[in-house]
Amino acid sequence: MISETQQALLNSLGTHLFQKQPSDYRSVDWASLLKEAEMQTVFPIVFSVVEPYLPDELSKTAKTGYFVHLASSMRNAHQHGELHKLLSEHGLPYVIIKGMASASYYPDPFLRSMGDVDFLVPKDKLEETKKLLTGEGYSAKENSRHHSHIAFHRGKEILEMHWEPNGLPEGEKYEICRQYLDDMIERSVLYEIRDERFMIPDPFHHGLILLLHTATHMINTGIGLRHLCDWAVFAGKLKDEEFRALFEEKLKAAGLWRFAQLLTQLATRYLGCPKAVWAEEDDDPDFLEAMIEDIFASGNFGKKDVERINEAKLMTVESTGSVERSNTVVLKVLTEKAYKEMPVCKKVKILLPIGWLYVGIRHMILVIKGKRPKVHLNKMISGAETRREIYTQFQLFR
Repeated sequence: MISETQQALLNSLGTHLFQKQPSDYRSVDWASLLKEAEMQTVFPIVFSVVEPYLPDELSKTAKTGYFVHLASSMRNAHQHGELHKLLSEHGLPYVIIKGMASASYYPDPFLRSMGDVDFLVPKDKLEETKKLLTGEGYSAKENSRHHSHIAFHRGKEILEMHWEPNGLPEGEKYEICRQYLDDMIERSVLYEIRDERFMIPDPFHHGLILLLHTATHMINTGIGLRHLCDWAVFAGKLKDEEFRALFEEKLKAAGLWRFAQLLTQLATRYLGCPKAVWAEEDDDPDFLEAMIEDIFASGNFGKKDVERINEAKLMTVESTGSVERSNTVVLKVLTEKAYKEMPVCKKVKILLPIGWLYVGIRHMILVIKGKRPKVHLNKMISGAETRREIYTQFQLFR
């Protein structure tokens, strides 16, 4: 059951995002609420609502933190604008994903907490774009290469150049999602905010990326309330018939329709998002409470519990996004890691047990060095079982 502090936090988000009726904040533990807002990466929004109610001993520090967040968002928007100018001047097509693309749906885009600048370019433009960025003083740090993006650094600036969004599954569903994304750059739209201009996805592609991104993080490290707010403000802007026309057939084919329904039910129940008829199938308050409790237990990207990634290894096959029984998942995960760390195992299957051993030893070394969270087996098994009961109902990629 969510606490009074958590309920007040949800209410303050709903008040800003959807003009929900404000709570009676008189008995709130303000220090706990502000800390939870930080862990969920929604502090600027929450502060904008509760500032008049804060006690003096917290108000000054909280206000300073608010303006730090606000300045960061404004710098981030400027970085988006500068990237647009640079790529446009050189005739390089691109589209912003996540970040400011999500913020564009908020009542005040600058109150959405920002991170890196994520943008996607066509695969055949990767090398040309990389050369341009390095010529502008950006560097791709060692080990920064990811399966779907490369991170470029210049001082405190971080640009993530994607050739595909995070969260795509393998197999048939990958091909379906990949086909949907083929014309994303061509269908992108120009967005302008405070003299900064850049390209963002059209509603269909933005919604699909949100679902892929949210799903992959939720079943691994976990998501925070920022992810739920991103979906809430997006889904809340579309009329029922419009949403069905854009998404129903395609999301059902991709195995994401049920997940979209549940996220929308969650946003409606806890944030005051407008009700959507398309999402109301099998509305189960007890299950929605389990979902929101899972989000609170996690914090943004597992910020509140670093061991959640170990739980995920007992239930999630990362490459496919499927949630399965631990005895099935562990073997699949070990095999995937072995193929990645020792590619020869994929060609010579008899060497696979050696690959499993290598992966296990390497993980233990990383734990000893403090680069991976320690494994607490009983907690990991219990947590994985609880989360599996929730995530299997998402019917991801089925």
